[in-house]
Amino acid sequence: MAMADLFLKRFNSFSIKRYPYNHDISTYSNNISLFLNSISLQKGIQMRENILKSNDSVLIQKFNHWESIKRTLAKLYSLPIQERKTGTDALEQEANDLEKYLIRSSSAFREEQNKLQITTDNVKKALSQMRLLLSL
Repeated sequence: MAMADLFLKRFNSFSIKRYPYNHDISTYSNNISLFLNSISLQKGIQMRENILKSNDSVLIQKFNHWESIKRTLAKLYSLPIQERKTGTDALEQEANDLEKYLIRSSSAFREEQNKLQITTDNVKKALSQMRLLLSL
């Protein structure tokens, strides 16, 4: 995951630097990001549905709490560093602990989390699909 994530970050950085010379590369980079984000969103929706179908009230409560913490962290990360409240480390740790619990307790959560991992295969698939779309 780390290698593919690093590749995507470097490619995005490269495309931003190249934008003045080649507008298409930025479009290509944005399309890849949108594609991977849409996959992630789909898998997240499937994961939520599977957990809700489990009818396990403790699992559902922990999952809802995990999602709430993730939303709070996303809001905090969108702020400039100097405007962030302290305690993000504690929230991150709580989210990680809940995620570990969910992975141990729910096969559906574990499977969907594994599918969400960015791998070089995901990136290659996204790139080949984007090439195909661009050739149309």
